[in-house]
Amino acid sequence: MNHLSLFSGYGGIDIATYLVGMETVAFCEREPACQEVLRKRWPGVPIIDDIRNVTREELTKLGIGKIDIISGGFPCQPFSHAGKREGTSDDRYLWPEMRRVINECRPTWVIAENVRGLVSMAQSDWEPVLEDEGFTEEEAQTVLESIRQDFEGMGYGSVPILIPACAVGASHERFRVFIAGALGNA
Repeated sequence: MNHLSLFSGYGGIDIATYLVGMETVAFCEREPACQEVLRKRWPGVPIIDDIRNVTREELTKLGIGKIDIISGGFPCQPFSHAGKREGTSDDRYLWPEMRRVINECRPTWVIAENVRGLVSMAQSDWEPVLEDEGFTEEEAQTVLESIRQDFEGMGYGSVPILIPACAVGASHERFRVFIAGALGNA
């Protein structure tokens, strides 16, 4: 299986894909220190330094054909409880760019990863509907719900999975949300 890695960091997800026999055909990572590690671990695999430059056309120019799986931990700062939690209004909210790449490449599988704060974050553009007596019972749509609707709109079924780091042997809890998507009847 050919794997395209977005927001690659130091290659954590990419090590997992390698261990199960997938071939990472390209990375997208902007941080120079991370790029250096990726070049050392995966010599010869192209690195595109800006998600906005990852296009089907660019991948074809690099000699990359069919993509079977896309993974990516799109920036977490907009959702992290350690930050300002500006959500979708934060200029670091890059899920729309990841969605664009998924839609252009049409892989069979997608794994998107982020912090636990994504689960509880309301869409930044949500406004409560007022009635004569105040707020309605309607709740804000969460960013996670919006992302799952994006998956559905592209023809993917999806399921969010919340996993604490301690579940895989780490000494701390630190939950991460993974959204696994499958195209059509995959």
